[in-house]
Amino acid sequence: MEIYFCGTRGSTPAPGEAYARYGGHTACVALAHDGSAPNLVLDGGTGLANLDSLLGVAAFDGTILLGHLHWDHTHGLPFFAAGARPGHRVRVLLPAQGDDAEAVLERAFSPPHFPVTPSALGEGWSFSSVEEGRHEIEGFAVVAREIPHKGGRTFGYRVSDGASSLAYFAAALDAAAAQFQPVREFAIPRHRIIATSPELQERELIKLASLTTALTRALQARGFPGMDAALAANLAVA
Repeated sequence: MEIYFCGTRGSTPAPGEAYARYGGHTACVALAHDGSAPNLVLDGGTGLANLDSLLGVAAFDGTILLGHLHWDHTHGLPFFAAGARPGHRVRVLLPAQGDDAEAVLERAFSPPHFPVTPSALGEGWSFSSVEEGRHEIEGFAVVAREIPHKGGRTFGYRVSDGASSLAYFAAALDAAAAQFQPVREFAIPRHRIIATSPELQERELIKLASLTTALTRALQARGFPGMDAALAANLAVA
């Protein structure tokens, strides 16, 4: 699997040198089978402009899978040049909202808020909903799970091509923060105390290494490949 981080910001795009390290575009991650053009895109923020550059003069032929419908995840859709070139095929999938998918998007993309509706983007565009569960999308195995996020139904995704996998949770930080908030009063002074003692720092590193090993083994026992399990365990402990 080849992964292209076309946009990594939240809320609003932010141009300028201050944002050069991670880029100023909003959420958009493009996935490709090895040696092929990207054909599965996670979220449709302004990072779609970078996907245009990746594709050169080629039309996009694939699926844009939205995690949720906030502006920073959708406002690149009507400006996606590769989705307007001859031969384009753009299937947009969004978390099911209990209403027609195109009608839901049209609430944001229609006059007076925006000049055109989704139907004006081109004959090759289609709009559908996706539910939680397992799906086959553009040759990838995708698992969709609902995750907490304010202001609308939100999905996180696990995407696999059979050799490697990717977990995409673009809106999970607020949920994670809520989980850890009750222990902050204990954790902050604890870390300050550890920082004052080399012996405590060494003990802490040994504990974290043991925890990482235990998490890796537990994930492997549940069927995760070795490298995937080790990466997930290291990220969890970090």
